[in-house]
Amino acid sequence: MWIRSALRTTSLAVVATTAALPAQNVTIIDSSTLDLQWFLDEASPGDTLLYRNAQPPSGLTGVIDKPLRLIGDGPGPVPMPYNLAIQNVDSGEVLVQNLEITLLAQRIDIVDCDASVWLADLRTSVIVHVVDSVSVVFSDAELGGGFALAPDGEAGLNVTRSTVTMTGSDVVASVFPLAEGLAGMRVDDAHVHAIDCTFQGGEAPPLPLLVGGAAVRLSPTASLIARGCSFVPGSGAPTFANAPGSTLQQSNGPTHTLRLPPTVREFQPLTYVLEGPPGDSLALMFTFSPTVTPSPFSIDTLALGLAAAPAWRGLMPASGQLSIPGVPTRMLPGVDSATFYIQLFALGSSGTIVVGSARATTLIDAAF
Repeated sequence: MWIRSALRTTSLAVVATTAALPAQNVTIIDSSTLDLQWFLDEASPGDTLLYRNAQPPSGLTGVIDKPLRLIGDGPGPVPMPYNLAIQNVDSGEVLVQNLEITLLAQRIDIVDCDASVWLADLRTSVIVHVVDSVSVVFSDAELGGGFALAPDGEAGLNVTRSTVTMTGSDVVASVFPLAEGLAGMRVDDAHVHAIDCTFQGGEAPPLPLLVGGAAVRLSPTASLIARGCSFVPGSGAPTFANAPGSTLQQSNGPTHTLRLPPTVREFQPLTYVLEGPPGDSLALMFTFSPTVTPSPFSIDTLALGLAAAPAWRGLMPASGQLSIPGVPTRMLPGVDSATFYIQLFALGSSGTIVVGSARATTLIDAAF
């Protein structure tokens, strides 16, 4: 079964401001005869694909080469046992969300993308490569830990000539049975921002003279800014294997985070969970802007494309966690899906405004 319908302009009671959405389609992928690539090829730029099930694509790789949203349609990450390649997307946004990709000895490739690429709530043991891409964001993702086809330095996450922002994600080294432990993340001539992430190096195989892998390996001209992150090397390995010329900055100071479901159905109550230091004033900013992109130079931050005023939500209690019930969402007649973007701000006791987490949530018509 697959369903396609038109998406028109909408507004939501849950957001502080609204903006017109471009015309686009929503497709439910649930087929025992059609393969994933057929749906990806048939989609138009800006479409939303809600994945349930499909036949394997040719070569076991689904290729995304246009701005669109591929979202697992389930309460948790939906299994999708194929490779995934996001390549040659020149503009707009690509969102891959709420999927579990665990194909043995394979990989996810993000290559030659000038568009903003978001990977949220992704569970995968395969190796991930980001090459020649302007802005890639991993949010609440579990990456790596899969089997490497070659021992040539393949890490769980490999970043080359790209800018990557990560928040709340775990990266584990790939595995090759006859090689020394591989790094959790390898960065070559690229820049990575990470907040509240864990990087784990690989363990060495049970052979003499071999050691585990570093948590992170930076090449010359690579840089990593990490805040609130954990780095776990393999046994006998250094935490960092960084070349001269690379830059590593670490901070374990307090952070402000926002958690909410990746998808919400119409009329389903929505709860925002905010975390941070007690006593801070908290604000949320909402937008429907289709041009929202994460700033590559400010961790976990959205550059909001349209004017949107922050709505102050109260003070962080002593527990360091504040749950805010949202107004039950409601779609206008004939509207099937919309994505809204949320940015958390905090005002500390010193009067300094701190930029916290940024999140995106897709609202789906109750009929789906």
